[in-house]
Amino acid sequence: MRSQFCRLDKLIWGFVICLITWLIWVTFLNTSSYSHNVGRMLLPVIGRMSSHTVRHTICSPVDTVPGIPEGSLYGRPVPEAKTIMFNSVPKCGSRTLVWVFWDFVRQFATPDPVYVEYMLSIREYEKSISKIREQLAEQTRPGFIHGHYRYAELPENERPVFASMIREPLSRYISWYYFMRHGDADMNKTQLLKNLGPHAARPNETLDECFHNNRADCKEPFYYELNVRLFCGYDPQCDKNPQYALNKAKENLEKYMVIGLMEEYEDTLKVMEKLMPSMCGGAVKTYRDMLGQSAQNSKTTFKKKPSKEIETYLKEKLKYDIEFYEYVKDRFHKLKDQLGIGSTPDC
Repeated sequence: MRSQFCRLDKLIWGFVICLITWLIWVTFLNTSSYSHNVGRMLLPVIGRMSSHTVRHTICSPVDTVPGIPEGSLYGRPVPEAKTIMFNSVPKCGSRTLVWVFWDFVRQFATPDPVYVEYMLSIREYEKSISKIREQLAEQTRPGFIHGHYRYAELPENERPVFASMIREPLSRYISWYYFMRHGDADMNKTQLLKNLGPHAARPNETLDECFHNNRADCKEPFYYELNVRLFCGYDPQCDKNPQYALNKAKENLEKYMVIGLMEEYEDTLKVMEKLMPSMCGGAVKTYRDMLGQSAQNSKTTFKKKPSKEIETYLKEKLKYDIEFYEYVKDRFHKLKDQLGIGSTPDC
């Protein structure tokens, strides 16, 4: 009799444990953070189990690139795996690249991409350097660090591989203006509107109305010289003197493996694959696989082309960024030629 009670007792406790486990599981399934947290936990496992353990590069890697100036890192191959620090210029396609590197976590069990908070203000130099060095120190394996921050000079023994991407300045400015007021499929409009200052253009104002109403985000220089300020760095002169910022940004280009073009997105990824296959191999294929979805998710919900009057005014205000863009484009096209990109049907 005692043994029968013992068996019954075990059955009851087994049922209770199963019931509790099931209830906890259902509760987790109904929490908003569940899929995100579990996804992050499972990604490395999925990556290790994936059949795509070998990176599929569209373009063959290179060991050397002819014509690189002595001391320049621009276009120089990086044979070993090192951490990439990507300066994300607002509305220049950086989110798509981050999604590519997140997919690398699934495919190759790479470390999760690390986001560094928004630090574009000149006053955030110390904070920026501290945050960047902290994130680099925490990397146990080479990874991908990204965020909206300026170029930051680091000691040579701590220096990662710098990379970035820019966009035709007038197109970028228009896209940024409407994105901040209308968002896209990936970024919530309500949350974005909280970031508008008291003197900024209102959510329903077009770009033309923004200028006619003399709003701050259509008049202040910061919004026109974003590229040269970002690549110039945290030197106070970068904000005070746009010509100095332009010259310094061109000088700092030599410290980047590449600064690509959003308009030539796939070619930018091909360059990264050829120069650093250990970290970027598979980027082109992954980008092609997700192209339709990423384009849909990051497309600004509403945009209206400005009048000719405002367009002419903007081009004058953006002249330093436009000159830097043309300089980067010229260097990028020369690098593509040096790497033979476009010389074969696949690459």
